Amino acid sequence: MKKICSILLAICILISCGKKDDVTGQTAGPTPVQQVQSLAPQAVIGLYKEVDSLIQIGRPNLEKTQQFAEQAASYAEANPEDTLSPKFLLQAGICQRVVAFSTSAKEKRDELALKAISYLDRLRNHYPDYKNLDYALFQKGQILEQLGRWKDAKETYCEIVTRFPKSELGKNMAEYIKMSGYTKSAEEIYQGFHDQKK
Repeated sequence: MKKICSILLAICILISCGKKDDVTGQTAGPTPVQQVQSLAPQAVIGLYKEVDSLIQIGRPNLEKTQQFAEQAASYAEANPEDTLSPKFLLQAGICQRVVAFSTSAKEKRDELALKAISYLDRLRNHYPDYKNLDYALFQKGQILEQLGRWKDAKETYCEIVTRFPKSELGKNMAEYIKMSGYTKSAEEIYQGFHDQKK
């Protein structure tokens, strides 16, 4: 009898706590934007730590990695002034890349890779002074290479060299572009190195 009363009491409390919409009279929940804004950055960081540790040991959980990428990007969009937002966009792009290139279906892989690029482009456009922007552009270039879009990758690498000529990455990219001639596929570059050894 006590169990039945407890269950009925719990149901009554749940029903009475639901907020009703004034127009429809139906229970209204928070909008998607309100849900993301209320998402604590600590929750996103916690998920990232879990995802990153699995990636580091070579056993990514693709579902959680995708979940992190979406949460991080949504948080950055809902909280553009938060100092964590640019870092979240960078990590969202990197994690989305992991998911994309762990996907075997070409169309799905390309779709997810373009999503990763969109996160990195959003970072570049909204946070042009972000301290790790050169690394974000490098990640974008790597994705473009993996998609076989050599010209776009070269343009991205040239942007690194132009915008960050004194950074270590900027110097390395200048050498990489010069050394590779950068209009070749990965196989052609490899063949060129192989031929030089003969």
